Parts: sequence; structure tokens; C-alpha cells
Amino acid sequence: MVARTGRPNGVATAWLAGLAVGLAVAAGGCNGFWDDMTSREFWSKESWGRQPDPLEVLQTSRDGDKRHRALVELGDIDPRSLGSDETDAMMKVLADAATTERQVWARIAAVKALGNWNDPRAVEGLKDAYYRAGAFPGEAGASLRVQSLAALGRCGHPSAADILVKVLSEPPSAGSETERQQKLEERLAAARALGSYPNATGAQALVAVLRSEADPGLRRRSHESLVQMTGRQFPPEADVWEKYLADPSSAPSPTFGERLQEVLPVGWRR
Repeated sequence: MVARTGRPNGVATAWLAGLAVGLAVAAGGCNGFWDDMTSREFWSKESWGRQPDPLEVLQTSRDGDKRHRALVELGDIDPRSLGSDETDAMMKVLADAATTERQVWARIAAVKALGNWNDPRAVEGLKDAYYRAGAFPGEAGASLRVQSLAALGRCGHPSAADILVKVLSEPPSAGSETERQQKLEERLAAARALGSYPNATGAQALVAVLRSEADPGLRRRSHESLVQMTGRQFPPEADVWEKYLADPSSAPSPTFGERLQEVLPVGWRR
């Protein structure tokens, strides 16, 4: 038995150590969990095993790992469970964290959390996170930009489409091979996200990729998003899609194969 007024006895210590390792491995890593288990705070009488409130952590702690875990917890909250005042507070906390946290992983956690909110303030926070990702050099900043674009695709608010079109329509980078690959990853993320926004501007940007883009991966992703936003299984040919978008009524009735593709799980489609 573990006494809550002090450290556990030897048998309990061994049992808890094994439990800590097992849970950490199951969670995909052990550093954060083991740090929690061995910290002086964890074994204190007042907070034995108690997880701190994430908002309290963000208000009081400067520890980057703790702040990251707090933001991950905020991302698990269902937006529908909060009232208007709580939503206002959450938008401010997450938008600030997405642009000011000192660790890139903490910003990414805030960005992912913002992606759960169908709210124009979430869109603005994600835009700011994308444009201020330059605070982190190299791969870190590139990852933050891609995650910001992916979150814009998840949030579902129509105001997100503009920045996605802008990023997709940018020319390939003329820099180093690494910079070219990073820009391509951003454009791929934007093309994927646009599939969630069925509007003419986004569709035209995707068709433009089919017409002029050399990269086969970006062409394929753009075609998949066109199919997603329209529900039509046309081939990846710009002329076909332009004709359909100009006059949807002129399109032929879907064939049996096309109707079958619409009801198949995504992974089974051609």
C-alpha cells in the first residue's frame, strides 16, 4: 500500500516504477511521464498524483515541457462543452500560445487545438501562427507552417480558404533543395485543406495546379481535393474540370463506376 503522506515503501516503489515504464511505453514515450513520476511536486502531500489545471500551468509555469502538455490537454476539450465566456477565454489563450510560445512543439500543440474550433478567431490565430513561424529556423519553422495549414483545413470556417488559396498558388521555391521541399510540403498541405472548402476560388486554384504544376504529388493531391469538394469523379485533367466548374449542368450523369466510387471508403477509391 502506498502512503499518501510521504514516499512509498520499497515494494510500492518498485511496483510504481514498473507501472510508470509500462504506461510510458504504451503512450509512445517515457520522458514526460517519468519526469512527472519522479518530480518532488508529484510526491508532495498536497498534490499526490494530481494533474495541474492546464490553464493554471500556462499562467504560472515557464517550463516548456509542462506548457506543451497543458496545451495538448486543451486540445482534448470539446468546443461544444464550453459556454461563450469560456470560448472567448480559450480563443485568447490558444491564439496567444500559437504565436508566442518559446518551444516549437508548444506552438504546434496550440495550433492543433485551434484546428478544433470552427471560429473566425481560430482562423486568425492560425494565420498568425503560419506567418510568425519564422521565429524558428529550418525544419522547426517549416513543421509549424505545415501544421498551421492542416489545422486551417480542419477548423472548417469559410474564412480559412483565402490563405490556403494564397499558399497553394505561390510558385515553387527557387532556393536550396531543402527550401524547395519545404515549400512543396506547404503547398501540399494547402491543397489537402482546400478539399474541406467547396468554393469557386479554391476549386479554380486546384484546377490551376492540374494545368501547370510539374510535381505529380501536388497534382494528385489537388485532384483528390477537387473530387472531395464536388463529389464528382472526373479525371485529373484541367480542361474537364474547368468545363464542369463553368457549367455544372453540362456535366454528364455519373456512371455506375463513379457512383460506386462515391460510396466506397476513401482508401478503396481509385
